[in-house]
Amino acid sequence: MSNVIKYSVLLTLGVLILWIIIPFGDYTAGLLTALFTILLVAIFMFFFFIITIGNVIKVYKIKQKFDFIPLYITAIFSIFIVFIFTSDNKKFWTTVVITSEIADPNSNGGSLTLYKNNSFKVVQLYTDYSETYQGNYTIKNDTLFLDRKNLSAITDSLFTITYIWKVNDSTLIPLNKKFSTLKVQKEID
Repeated sequence: MSNVIKYSVLLTLGVLILWIIIPFGDYTAGLLTALFTILLVAIFMFFFFIITIGNVIKVYKIKQKFDFIPLYITAIFSIFIVFIFTSDNKKFWTTVVITSEIADPNSNGGSLTLYKNNSFKVVQLYTDYSETYQGNYTIKNDTLFLDRKNLSAITDSLFTITYIWKVNDSTLIPLNKKFSTLKVQKEID
């Protein structure tokens, strides 16, 4: 197998793994996502071990120099993956401003997270998976505006786009009363 093919396979699998675990745009996560990630990691490691064993055999049989590039590729992707899984915030390029959860115990559940770069994440929870929608927000006086036109439609009327932020009792109250109140769990200054 040529070196270009070896490197391409490892790079492609590594990028696919990162694509799954870094939260870009809207996404669904659940058991199938976790199993698919584990499968890709297993395939990546399988190729890495096959390539490494082939390199070791070439070193002993034909005295060829050991090819460290697959080891470097694996180390770089491993560092990224460990960094992402060990960080508190999967959006490592920004920081959390607030996290809040739906206060209604009769709903499936969901959460709203606001980030310092004026982006937000809304998570709608189900029994075996979750759906995440992202967008931008603005705050004017005590009103929070989520800049996502179809938010209530895609979240089955779980979230709306306008909330009044009651700082004294840590709640986000929707302007439209058919939506649930959000209880702020964590607020960072």
